[in-house]
Amino acid sequence: MKRFVLSLLLTVLWLGSAQAQLPTSLADRQLASQTLCSGNPCTRVVQAAEDSISDAYRQATLPRSLFDRQMATYTLCGGLACTRVVGPMPSSFTIGDLLYASSSTQLASLADVAAGSYLRAGGVATAPVWSTTTLPNSATTGDLLHASGSNAYGNLSDVAVGQVLTSAGTGTLPAWSGAPLRTAGGGTQTYHQSGTLYWERVAVANAADTLYVSTTAYSLPAGTLATTGDRLDVEVSLLFDATAATRTIQCNLGYTAWDSTTGFTGGVHVITITTTATSTGFKGSSQITRLGAASEEHFATALSGTTVINGSYGTSSTLTWANAYNVLCHAKSSVATAGVLTLESVRLTWHPYR
Repeated sequence: MKRFVLSLLLTVLWLGSAQAQLPTSLADRQLASQTLCSGNPCTRVVQAAEDSISDAYRQATLPRSLFDRQMATYTLCGGLACTRVVGPMPSSFTIGDLLYASSSTQLASLADVAAGSYLRAGGVATAPVWSTTTLPNSATTGDLLHASGSNAYGNLSDVAVGQVLTSAGTGTLPAWSGAPLRTAGGGTQTYHQSGTLYWERVAVANAADTLYVSTTAYSLPAGTLATTGDRLDVEVSLLFDATAATRTIQCNLGYTAWDSTTGFTGGVHVITITTTATSTGFKGSSQITRLGAASEEHFATALSGTTVINGSYGTSSTLTWANAYNVLCHAKSSVATAGVLTLESVRLTWHPYR
């Protein structure tokens, strides 16, 4: 009798303990029996006319980490029906491997590959794959992405203002041109197009003084004349009234300072003309050609109406074409009378050598 009472008491205590572990938050159905299996051995969890068995209990019964014991097959059984929770893990890994689902119950690892490849979808219900094509890992503003080889992309660095992207031929990297290209002669000739860098409509007359009036300073970008033979044209136009006076016109490249009294400090005078012409239009122009990294030559001419009134030639070795330089034109009258001259406009044009 004592043994029966003790057995009954232990049974009640065991069932109470089992009930305490079986919260009713996820009741699925009435199960007469619940069994947890790992591999072939099975352990019966509870056998009683309980209303439900919860996922919380199953989780409490499974290992703390589902990655314990290299994910040996875990199966949750209720009566005769069993559901596999998760399949076995790969037996080993290499640094960089990625874990993915290879089936509804199996896990597999995707081996790492060479630098630059990216992970892409293999299709619905298909394992992901690393791309064969590689991509660069960095870029600078203005870079262009292009195929730099078989299954590889690279960056084409940006260049100075005005250049255009041109084909270098089939199977060859594209390249920036020295200048925009045009064709002539029905496509039989190719030439580089010149371009206006700066144009200003000034229309300012001298006051009743002998001070200079000027255009706005233009900063010629560094490396504009990048190739020996590249040329910069500077053109300035004025109007003269009938007042008898000596008029001085100058354009300077690379000056370091300027004021209306003394004019330029430093730089190269690419146009310097003095004339007493009256009641006419005036145009001065200079062609500045790069001879080397720090040398140039310039030819200047001037027209008063339809008459050539001046021509000059000069060279210098004081300009380094890798630097940026200011360009400015100014003019003044020798008499303090307003309106003796009117500075009309200035234009800067770039001509590439090839």
